[in-house]
Amino acid sequence: MSLSQWAAILLLALLAAACHDDASPKHIEGDLHIDLQGEGWTFVSIETGRVIGTCALDDTLTLNAYASRTDWDVALSSSGHIRTNSGLSGAGQGGINESSVPFGAADKMPEDSYLPDTTHHYLW
Repeated sequence: MSLSQWAAILLLALLAAACHDDASPKHIEGDLHIDLQGEGWTFVSIETGRVIGTCALDDTLTLNAYASRTDWDVALSSSGHIRTNSGLSGAGQGGINESSVPFGAADKMPEDSYLPDTTHHYLW
């Protein structure tokens, strides 16, 4: 599976996870453009559409600090790796769902089957 397919699946999963506790889905429109500069992780909030912070790929202290936070949804690296705020990568309830449906054709998000980060602290 290509990185663009993983990114589309990840975004779909994160949009589902960005719902409020009141069970009403949050309507999100538009594109989110993230400038990945340097060799490090960029932590992003899908809910706010903002970069929360960055750190070096091997900065264990900062990575551990981000793992305890829930204000980010996805971390991207310029080397093509992706983390979700779930499992080994974070305390959040994010995850990724592999689907054969093209991202633009998805009209409903599944309610389960999301996989947390479980190996190597990143998905790709």
